[in-house]
Amino acid sequence: MTSLFQDLPLYIQYRVFRDGKVLFCRDETQLQRLKERTISGYLDFSRILRRCCDRMLVKCDVRP
Repeated sequence: MTSLFQDLPLYIQYRVFRDGKVLFCRDETQLQRLKERTISGYLDFSRILRRCCDRMLVKCDVRP
């Protein structure tokens, strides 16, 4: 079974943990594992996204 949270894009999942507040938690261990996976995945993805954006900005001659 999949949850609504897992259907969200990774950057939104990350923002939920970064900016959100836990209102109810049935299993603290499971929440911690999900948080670790989400943040780790986002940080891996953000490096790639940053490189792509930097290259696009250079190609568009936006950066000096």
